Amino acid sequence: MNFLAHDAILPGEAPALVRVASALPDLFRLLPTPPLPLLLLRALRQSASPDAHAVARGIRAHLVADATFHRHQVFLERMEGLAAELPALWPGLGEPELAGHILVEMLLDRWLVRQDAGRAERFAAAFAPEPIATAAQHGAGDPASRAALGRILSSLGASTFRQDYGDDERFARRFERAWERSGFATGAVPRGAITAAVERWAGELAPDCPALLQAVADAVQRDASGDAPAAAP
Repeated sequence: MNFLAHDAILPGEAPALVRVASALPDLFRLLPTPPLPLLLLRALRQSASPDAHAVARGIRAHLVADATFHRHQVFLERMEGLAAELPALWPGLGEPELAGHILVEMLLDRWLVRQDAGRAERFAAAFAPEPIATAAQHGAGDPASRAALGRILSSLGASTFRQDYGDDERFARRFERAWERSGFATGAVPRGAITAAVERWAGELAPDCPALLQAVADAVQRDASGDAPAAAP
């Protein structure tokens, strides 16, 4: 799942610190010294600090959400369908499943933005200086990584989600940047072909978006309430 979807499946009353912390697992790999999520989670839960527990709640929600999402039939069918279609649009693509995976997650965030014009602004509002500083303090173990995490979180809060997901060409450019960061980029992304296909893909995938998000939200809620979790990270 991508950032807006991870935020969307949290309960409406979730505080800003939990919302910011729910983004952390996707950012750890960008740090000078990336923490191991499960070890960090254990240490946060053993802390006496309520802020540490809030950060742990956000991280755990992310891990449970990803585990549920990535094994859900809707996600798997979407990814496989795009992976089968992409090679014809993208000669030389060596990792169609990964490209399909990224696109499915981005299309879900696009659907969220199209359904609720204020979604991106509410997401950004959580990324105020105080929750960013607190999440960075508890989300990394050394000063350099904490400083880097603070900068990344500030940049994430300022990201142009609404504009990028609201425009097909900007969506394709955002995908291109994500693909370049994947480590599997070979050759040029066919931005024109991606742009031309976005609206069709979005229309094909839209009907299942509410049920998919609800399934993930339910799993996160069950895990948080202490019931038997639907998915274990």
